[in-house]
Amino acid sequence: MPLDAAITCANPFDWLKVDQWLRRPLNKHIYNFILTKSLVGFLRTHRHVFENHEVIDIDEVLESRTLQEYDEKITRRLWGYKTIEEYYDEASGKHVLENIAIPFLVLQSLDDPIIPKDVIPYRSFLDNPNMILATTHTGGHIAWMEGMDPTGKSWADHACVEFVHSILDHLQASQMTEV
Repeated sequence: MPLDAAITCANPFDWLKVDQWLRRPLNKHIYNFILTKSLVGFLRTHRHVFENHEVIDIDEVLESRTLQEYDEKITRRLWGYKTIEEYYDEASGKHVLENIAIPFLVLQSLDDPIIPKDVIPYRSFLDNPNMILATTHTGGHIAWMEGMDPTGKSWADHACVEFVHSILDHLQASQMTEV
């Protein structure tokens, strides 16, 4: 069944730029480290899935200290890429934006510590009337908290639900006029 609409939050449109951002000293020691630790932990939990895989050495992957090391040791090899740069480029969403033919809401925070603001392809949004870009000055990485309580509600949750409701209302109205 085809999608009627889509939403993405904190989209890393250009993985090559995100990669460079995450290699900066402070980002490498904080965000790159945390993301890698999470991936390695997930792999450790599910290592049985990869135990007998021919192109990867699980113990080697578990020693990864950066996303780049992890992607070199497992992702690139599993998917047959020659380099992680080739993988990052092909995995970048910027290449498919012109083909989006359904309502597509994108929420990006300009202070996102993981996805730098210079990855936002503003021209693509101007050229494609199906895409809606909402940027905020603050919001961090997929947080957009309402107020000062970090355990509170997210503004993005409300925005996404409102977008879905508007799509459903539009689809329902379209079906009524077809009858």
